[in-house]
Amino acid sequence: MEKMTGSSVLRALSFAAIYTGLFVSGQADGQREVEEPALSLSEAMRMTMATNPELHAAGLQTEIERMRRDSAALSPPITLETEIENFAGSGSSAGLGGAEVTLQLSKVLERGGKSALRRQIGELRVDRAMISQEAARLALAEGVTQRFIEIIALQERITLAQRTVDVAERTLAIVQTRVDVGRSSEAELSTAKIALSRAELGRADVGRQLEQARMSLASLWGASTPRFAQAVGDFFDLPNVESFASLEQRLPDNLEILRHAAELRLHAASRRLAESRRKADVSVSGGVRHLGEQDDVGLLFSVSVPFGSNSRARPEVAEADLLLAQSPLTADAQRRELRALLFRLHQDLLFERTSFVRLREMIIPEAENAVALYQEGFAVGSSTLLELADAQDRLLVLQGEALDAARNYHTTLAEIEYLLGGRSGVPL
Repeated sequence: MEKMTGSSVLRALSFAAIYTGLFVSGQADGQREVEEPALSLSEAMRMTMATNPELHAAGLQTEIERMRRDSAALSPPITLETEIENFAGSGSSAGLGGAEVTLQLSKVLERGGKSALRRQIGELRVDRAMISQEAARLALAEGVTQRFIEIIALQERITLAQRTVDVAERTLAIVQTRVDVGRSSEAELSTAKIALSRAELGRADVGRQLEQARMSLASLWGASTPRFAQAVGDFFDLPNVESFASLEQRLPDNLEILRHAAELRLHAASRRLAESRRKADVSVSGGVRHLGEQDDVGLLFSVSVPFGSNSRARPEVAEADLLLAQSPLTADAQRRELRALLFRLHQDLLFERTSFVRLREMIIPEAENAVALYQEGFAVGSSTLLELADAQDRLLVLQGEALDAARNYHTTLAEIEYLLGGRSGVPL
């Protein structure tokens, strides 16, 4: 096999970068010819909520709990009993002539309001299922928001990658001119070509990530391919940060806290039901009996009351007491963890906003000024290609950091919003 020289390697890398970029961009252009022009966060949310199977399953679980509630609230049924004695035997009991036929109705009379308590427990389970349904909705909404933010960030990253390619092309053109007049070496030209190839590869890589992110978002509403050209939103418009005290007041809207509160109410109702079982249910029966030999009819009535109901209910009551004692402790631990998480996220939000503002208003303008000065110096020979390349790379890195700060701000803001129940929505 022929050994590849440095120039042949460079040509191969350049071809790979250009081919990859053309493949990704061509594939995207071919797909987007029939796609919608843009997609907003609200539209993505609407399509996802309308078709997502996980959310539909959570809604069905709520309906299941309603059916269970209605079933549990039913009182014990009336029972019809028929009994035939003294027939098909021998002697006077042969045949049906001497048979005694009894027909009676029986009913268990619940004491202590057990039916109403079972309905109350069923209603509380419905409430718990509705909280779980809302939790599923919020989790899905946060997933949509985070994926949408990632797409917008990658769209901005594509712009930055193209800017990197443009800078590398301009630098290569300058170096080529200097080589032609003997003011730069072939080594500098090779360095500029490598920088351009790397920039093109970087642009192709971001394009690949963007297509993957688009597909990931579209999968949430069941689309086989993304049907939008781009996501639209005010990516670099960072809303003001609320104070931590203001956010903390919304912590009771957190669904985990609401779930703990629902569990506490459920345990309290379960204890009341367990307490009601100390009162024994009474079974009442009444009916008629036909005496075949005398051809007479008589009435019968019976009452049965079980013993030991109090002792049998005692362990269930004790278990309910333990659950009632345990639930506030776990709820308090959860509340402390949520407060600590909210504080951390709020601090992150403040830092990302500060970083973004300082980068956009102070640091990046200084870096742009430095690039301009190095370009002027390189043109007249007072600056080297390495110095110019370092200044350009520094500017691009800083622009990428500003982009990352904006993305982190939006993702953190979304996390806070959904942590607090998602009432305000995400302003993007």
